[in-house]
Amino acid sequence: NLKSLLSFQSFYHRRCWGELQGAVLDRQLWSRFKAMMADGADRSRLNAAFFQEFQGRVPAEVSAVACEWFEQVRHAKDFFIAPVLALLQGHQRDGVEPVFVSGSSVEILQALAKLLNVSHVLANRLEVAQGLYTGQLIPPQTIAAGKQEAIQTFLAQHQAHASLKQALQATELQAQELRGLSGQFDVVINASASSLGGGAVPVAGAVLKPGALAY
Repeated sequence: NLKSLLSFQSFYHRRCWGELQGAVLDRQLWSRFKAMMADGADRSRLNAAFFQEFQGRVPAEVSAVACEWFEQVRHAKDFFIAPVLALLQGHQRDGVEPVFVSGSSVEILQALAKLLNVSHVLANRLEVAQGLYTGQLIPPQTIAAGKQEAIQTFLAQHQAHASLKQALQATELQAQELRGLSGQFDVVINASASSLGGGAVPVAGAVLKPGALAY
């Protein structure tokens, strides 16, 4: 989520420019994001703005720093959500091939995917020109409807098990604004960045089916 992306950016600032200058860059970045949120920017705009900060960076350097960052944060208490991790590992034991789908980037997720033995990562891909990031994303941006597009493309490129095809045909995916959401859902993916302020998913309880997942 955006909170973890900002954590990486903070680590990158300090790793490349030192503690004092890194702190200055952090404050400047956070100030820009707060202004965007106050202006009503949705998660897609915030996500794109985050990766614009990568303009001029060397891809190999970003990947290396991302691995250093992950090695530090993964030891934090409750970094892994135990029930989710157990579910993932259970699926893997049953022969299910997991796929990560995220609004982060492939570079930032690479160490996590390697640790958890996940071979497929559908995440933002950053455009490179003359050996440097341009600050632009290669479509689709894996936020909201872009995640659906990435999943559909992935399935088209891989032979899906017959039961998975049947399940997907019976599944309706929707990309909607959370405010005023109507109907009932099994899964709601939060696209409001509410976690930055410690807030809950901003939907009414009535839209969640019994046992629904919302994050």
